[in-house]
Amino acid sequence: MTVVITDGQSKYPSITKFQADRAKEEGVTMIVIGIGNYTDHDELHNMATSDNFLYEVNDYDDLLSIDLDIARQICKGGCATNITIEKKNNTIRIL
Repeated sequence: MTVVITDGQSKYPSITKFQADRAKEEGVTMIVIGIGNYTDHDELHNMATSDNFLYEVNDYDDLLSIDLDIARQICKGGCATNITIEKKNNTIRIL
């Protein structure tokens, strides 16, 4: 599983897409988070495994609004079956 966090567009979108496709072909789940107004939705979409793994927020502070969703997505990829996700002081612990 890979989490990509970006606040801009790649310099070489075709290479970015190629590398993301290659990772997905190898079975890597790609969670993609776009931050701000300078991202390209199509590029983010191309990197993410599916729309379920694509997040867009306005700024870095807004990451706190999706942190538990991201932790749950990560745990779907291989955490123990009985997990607890605890949020305290802007830190997430997966138990």
